[in-house]
Amino acid sequence: MRVALGFRPHTGWTTAVAVAVDARGPVVADRGRLDLSDPALPAQAYHAASGLASEAAAALVRRAWEAAQEAATAAVGGLRAELRDAGYEVVAAGIPAGTAPIPAALDKILAGSRSPRLAVVAAEHLATLPKVRQRHEPGGL
Repeated sequence: MRVALGFRPHTGWTTAVAVAVDARGPVVADRGRLDLSDPALPAQAYHAASGLASEAAAALVRRAWEAAQEAATAAVGGLRAELRDAGYEVVAAGIPAGTAPIPAALDKILAGSRSPRLAVVAAEHLATLPKVRQRHEPGGL
């Protein structure tokens, strides 16, 4: 049976759901939480970086980003393998996306515009989207 995956990213993790359609309509084939962070690093890397010097902040965010990409690769790959073993074929995936752009420069994120806290929270949530998406695209979704 074919399934579509849906993700709802949060800071450091995402909800994942696999939905199939049978004669009765949509069926939840699987759902759960996928961790996207390294417990050795702060899950809220932008928050932690906001109190550091520029170079240290950039290094922390980079390490957290790389760890999240590795965790997403493992988690999504594991989910796909479990679904395959249960007889499901993953044929699509979706991730909700906001319209707010993430500033390219870390200092702009940490400085924020009107509200530094809101800018940091937005960056952490929005930064999760590409991590999940990038880990899916190589697999053909």
